[in-house]
Amino acid sequence: MADNVPDGPAPLLLCAFRLGDHWFGVEARWVREVSGQVSFTPAPHAPQAVRGYVNLRGSLILALDLRCLWTNFAGSAADSSHLLVFKPSAGESFALVAEEVAEIAAVDRQQMENARSADPSLAVVSPMGDRLAALTIGFAKLSDRLVTVLDPCRMLDIVFADPSDSARQSTLSSHPHFQVGRPPDA
Repeated sequence: MADNVPDGPAPLLLCAFRLGDHWFGVEARWVREVSGQVSFTPAPHAPQAVRGYVNLRGSLILALDLRCLWTNFAGSAADSSHLLVFKPSAGESFALVAEEVAEIAAVDRQQMENARSADPSLAVVSPMGDRLAALTIGFAKLSDRLVTVLDPCRMLDIVFADPSDSARQSTLSSHPHFQVGRPPDA
């Protein structure tokens, strides 16, 4: 075997970001870019998790603030200085608002805890709520933090779903995008 060929499956590359006191991550393959300070144009009658639209080099991108999925307070635009812009394969033009983007970290897939196989007593649902839990793929331990790994391909469905529609939430929980390492759509 050649020296430059790794043994076992390739590590999962995560883009880690912070919202409040919580650290999250998405697979780096879904992230198109990280953008700095931006201004938001409100989107009237949109769900609370929609911060607004951002004009990024002439393209309108929907900006989501996931803090609304576990609290009723979205914070001010001054709280969030980064925007994770996703590739079209993750969904229509959208981005996540983040207070800090830390790194792209390589995580051994064997070290990730799958959210659905975790001990039920560890309450994936927790105070963050069912809608954020439905986005959770699993948990990864980085050198200095625990990261909740999210599925960006499900974000628009979850944000625009009626939280009182439990049948839809149940369907979303069994959605095929809920797989770690799923290849991007062609």
